Amino acid sequence: MYQVKEVNEEYWNKCYLNSHKSNLLQSWQYGNAKGGCVRWNVIRFVILNNGLEIAIAQAFIKKIPFLGGWVRVNRGPILMNKMGKEEYELTTLRAIASLLIEFQKKNLWLIKITPELDQTKFSHEFFKSYGLKNLKTTYQSGLIDLTISEDVILSNLKKKWRYYLNKGRKLEVFIEIKDGYGKDVEVLIDEYAKFQKQKNFSGITKEMILSLAHGFGSHWKFSLFIEYDSQDKKNVLGMLVSIRHGNTATYLIGLTSNLGREKYSNYVLLWNAIVLAKSAGCKWFDIGGLNQIENTGVAKFKLGLNSEIYNLSGEWVGILYPWRRRLKKGIDI
Repeated sequence: MYQVKEVNEEYWNKCYLNSHKSNLLQSWQYGNAKGGCVRWNVIRFVILNNGLEIAIAQAFIKKIPFLGGWVRVNRGPILMNKMGKEEYELTTLRAIASLLIEFQKKNLWLIKITPELDQTKFSHEFFKSYGLKNLKTTYQSGLIDLTISEDVILSNLKKKWRYYLNKGRKLEVFIEIKDGYGKDVEVLIDEYAKFQKQKNFSGITKEMILSLAHGFGSHWKFSLFIEYDSQDKKNVLGMLVSIRHGNTATYLIGLTSNLGREKYSNYVLLWNAIVLAKSAGCKWFDIGGLNQIENTGVAKFKLGLNSEIYNLSGEWVGILYPWRRRLKKGIDI
C-alpha cells in the first residue's frame, strides 16, 4: 500500500542522505534556490510502501486561480535503496503513480515531470497512459564511483586525459578553494556572463548562482576552485564550481582562459574537485550534463573521465484530468 506525505527539512535530509544516489536538483538547498528565483512554492514528499520509505520527491508548485495549478518535478523521485534495473524502474513508476494521485487531490492538473529514469518502452507507455507527452529533452551525464581508491580512479581515466592532467600538475600554478559566497563568486559570475554571451547559451542565471553559493547545510557545500599562475596571482587561469549535496558532488561550472587551456587548467581543476569530493566522504561524482551534439568539445573533455554514463528520458508534460486515473498494467500501488 503506497502512501504519500509531506515532510519537513529534518525528515527530508535524513532520507536524502540515506538515498542510494542523490542528484543536485532534488537537494533541499537547490529547491530553495530555484523556488526563490522562479517564484514557485516548493513542497517535499516521501513515498512509503507499507510504512517503509522507498522514495522522496521535491516538487515546484504554482497555483493558478480557478484552474488549480502547475506542478514540476525535476529529476525525481529518487529511491532510497539500490536495486536491479527492472526493479528500479518499476519502483520509480509506482512512486510516480502515487505522486500523480496526490497531485490530483491537491488540484494540480498541469504536470511537468523529468523522471530519474532511463529511456524505455515500458516507462514511455506508462506516461502516455496518463496523457503526458514527451518533449524529447533527453539528459545525459556520468557518475564516477568515489568508493574506490584514488589511484584506481586515476588509472580509469582515458590515457589522453591522464596525460594532460599530469602535464598540468607539473606546471607552476596555484589553486585556491573558496567555500560558499565571497567576492570571488562575483568574479565568477562576471566571467560566466561573458562566456554565455560568447557561446550564445542561456546556462545558469546570476540569481541562481548567488542563491546556490549562499546555500548552507551540514552536507551541502558550494566550492569554487580558482587556478592562478604562480608567477602572477592576479592572472586567473581557470575557475570551477562543484557542489556537494548529500553523498554526491556535481560539477556545475567550468571556465578556462586561453593561457589556462595552454596549461591544462580544466584538467587540473576538475581532478581537484573529484579528489575533494572523495575526501569529504562522497560516494559519487556527477560530471554534469553531456551534450554530444551541440557542445562536442566539452562533451569530449568530460567523456575522458571514463565515468558511468546514464541517459534520462527527458521531460513529460500534460494535463492530469480529474477522471484520468488509469494506471499502466503492472503498476499496482
